[in-house]
Amino acid sequence: MADLTFVSQAADQALQIWGLDRAASSEEIARLVSDGTTYWQQDLHDGSHLSLIRLFSPVVRREEVFLGNVLLNDFLSKTLIRAAENGGTGRMALLANDLESYYYIYHGRSTLADIRECLRQEISASLPDLYFGEEDPARGIFGNTGRMLTFYNPPFPWLTISSWRY
Repeated sequence: MADLTFVSQAADQALQIWGLDRAASSEEIARLVSDGTTYWQQDLHDGSHLSLIRLFSPVVRREEVFLGNVLLNDFLSKTLIRAAENGGTGRMALLANDLESYYYIYHGRSTLADIRECLRQEISASLPDLYFGEEDPARGIFGNTGRMLTFYNPPFPWLTISSWRY
């Protein structure tokens, strides 16, 4: 089995920050991540619950869209955390991710359906910023359309857009 110390440490850190360090086993959470669990929930004595949530968004492996797809997934992963916090559904922290799967720990009283609805609303509100807003890596927005067709270091200095002949 892979070393999941970093996942266990991330879970420990989130639980400590939230004052829930004895509420769940970080090793168990790390094992659930390792097993590819999509959803897990543990009810707490105060009526709230801890959940492990997996956000899955497949990456297209074609060269021409791969990077854009990875950046979109980063945007979606950060949007889920904002959705939980801004929607008042609870607290969420990212534990681990690869290019397609993002694992979060959640603490609150909302159902998965509530969180999904908050995510849908946050995506609807944020999507225009993804394409037309200012660069904001914390929100998963990397660049703007004004720079997309700019060539700062062309591979052949003698070949530039202005020297093309039709």
